[in-house]
Amino acid sequence: YCFYNISTSSAEQKKWGALYYWYVVGTNKLAPVGWHVPSDSDWTVLETYLIDNGFNYDGTTNGNKIAKSIAAKTDWQISNTTGAVGNYLNDNNKTGFSALPGGFRAPGGSFGFRGDDIVACYGYWWCVSEDVDNMSASWNRFLYVGYSYLGRSSDLKSFGMSIRLIRN
Repeated sequence: YCFYNISTSSAEQKKWGALYYWYVVGTNKLAPVGWHVPSDSDWTVLETYLIDNGFNYDGTTNGNKIAKSIAAKTDWQISNTTGAVGNYLNDNNKTGFSALPGGFRAPGGSFGFRGDDIVACYGYWWCVSEDVDNMSASWNRFLYVGYSYLGRSSDLKSFGMSIRLIRN
């Protein structure tokens, strides 16, 4: 793992957390006893639960419009897109998930898209599940400042991304 821009600031490390290469995530040794890195299916369960229980930004119970309900109220750039994470930040985080835009570390070593990046901001979280169609990739979930949905993507395992743990 590493910290964004190889930061040695304990305040930054505490706030943003570390970015992990999937190879560490895939060992199943990262989480303490009683916890685990979620699988692709675990994330789907969360997504389905939030949609079915009216956590879409517009209160509906169909379609994936749950990004605002899990995004933190701080550190996201501003967006004019209705329902997007960056639109009316005070309406975010109805679930208490408090997802921050921690960005990523690219396979070549560059960093990008943290909340304070002037280009864009994303939060990415690894799944423990590998992409069986591309064994050099694994699944992740992401939020983007201008989207209203929780995204799903398959990316190279050599990317550095955040993780969230769930209780067994």
